[in-house]
Amino acid sequence: MRTGTEIGNAAGQIPMSQLEAEFDAVLLATGCMAASPLPLQGEWEKRELRGLEGVEYGLDFLMQMHRGVKKTVGKRVAVVGAGFTALDCARVAARLGAQEVTIHIRTAEEYIPVTQEEIFEAKREGVRIKGLRTPVGLTVEGNRLTGIEFVQNRLGGWRAGGRRQAIPIEGSEFHEPCDTIIIAIGQQTVNDFLGTKLELDRWGNVRVGVDGMTSHKGMFAAGDYVNGASTVVQAVGHGRQVAKRIDAWLMGRERRKQVVRLHRKGYGVMQVVELTGLSYPTVRSAIDRYEVGGLAAIKPSTRGKRAGQGRTLTAEQEQAIRQIICDKRPEQLKMEFALWSRAAVMQLIEREYGIKLSVRGVGNYLSRWGFTPQKPIKKAYEQRPEAVQ
Repeated sequence: MRTGTEIGNAAGQIPMSQLEAEFDAVLLATGCMAASPLPLQGEWEKRELRGLEGVEYGLDFLMQMHRGVKKTVGKRVAVVGAGFTALDCARVAARLGAQEVTIHIRTAEEYIPVTQEEIFEAKREGVRIKGLRTPVGLTVEGNRLTGIEFVQNRLGGWRAGGRRQAIPIEGSEFHEPCDTIIIAIGQQTVNDFLGTKLELDRWGNVRVGVDGMTSHKGMFAAGDYVNGASTVVQAVGHGRQVAKRIDAWLMGRERRKQVVRLHRKGYGVMQVVELTGLSYPTVRSAIDRYEVGGLAAIKPSTRGKRAGQGRTLTAEQEQAIRQIICDKRPEQLKMEFALWSRAAVMQLIEREYGIKLSVRGVGNYLSRWGFTPQKPIKKAYEQRPEAVQ
């Protein structure tokens, strides 16, 4: 383990190319290191907020606190976001002495993706939650924050993941005064340290194949760096899976060569099994393949298709299907499905382009697009359409 090491292209940092030269495989597991920017409108759309007095980003705010940096907040603190980070920031702000701490969310409190215990504890510390609002701008005096401009929302249909859409109401803008804003709407990955262009999905997360490898040979990725911000349990679980795939990729041929060396020295099959720790079928297969075709026969072949190769749909067709899924519900297209399940997407592709895919094939496309199939609840829709709407 090498501690105190920075990977990147700046002075004093180790470039990724050096790691690739030193090691046969490199695993990218840097997670979501950057806070997502606040999507404001008008003059604030592309303006950098970090230089403003009273503006904090939730991830940086908490990390600096953890590292012992002394932080201060104003009397009135507004936290924008609806996840665990937002609630943590709000509770920390209250403990730092803020007189008024409010969490502002796009939908309603009942759809906040955190546990009820977290909400209860936040309220117990005096944190208020205000829903159905989206920030569209800020107000400042000189370089100091004085408030936030919001637009009022109404609840729309259901999104993938069980949350409601927030639809802005035209002409409903209003102002909320505050001294500090903590932006906690999510985290995203950073790729500028790589020095190598990798294939990314629409959220900027790196794409990997079923073997955990990126579009660059020998470079693997795991955890939040692939799946976006999630839980520690999910990230660790994915890391374990990819570790096994890296091991299989690295050692596949070497272990077979070890089997062959022992076989040529006169060891029996069961002795080789005991010495290598491999299963009997693996050892038997390696020996049989070697005796037929030599060392070339035990070299593992590349399995599956590389990302972007051998797809049934063209790039234009993929884009069109993605757009339809985002813009329409199945019933609006007079389909027999209530939500976009894999079967519904399969029917849509067949109807639009005459291409019949398997359910697994559709699932692969949805995964590459970063979409999660919605659970089919047609019966619930038939019984209570207003609830599903």
